[in-house]
Amino acid sequence: EDASGLKELVFSIARVVEKHAVIEEKFLFPELEPHLGDARGPVAVMEFEHGEIRKILAALREATEPNVIRLEAAKFSVFLRDHIAKEEKVLFPLVEDFVDEKRLQAIGRRVCTLDRIEASTV
Repeated sequence: EDASGLKELVFSIARVVEKHAVIEEKFLFPELEPHLGDARGPVAVMEFEHGEIRKILAALREATEPNVIRLEAAKFSVFLRDHIAKEEKVLFPLVEDFVDEKRLQAIGRRVCTLDRIEASTV
């Protein structure tokens, strides 16, 4: 049984996930680090998990056997679901506590500007 369609689907999702991770890493995490600082804290956990997701995707990219593709796709799905739950329960409440609304709006404008620049170069 061919699993190439599953692989394509995961990578369609992964493109959005990677963009989301880069936005967090470039804009959000630097805002939180002065308040949380600990190398074992929530930001470090999120960065570690972004790395783990990237490793799963690298394994999937190399996979050719249908069973391996299905296994890596399942790992991606479970890991991503758990990661999103942590963001919603831990990370985003911390953002609300430590980053004021004006700063979040400024970050949002920067992200939108980058999106427009990126879209115009495609």
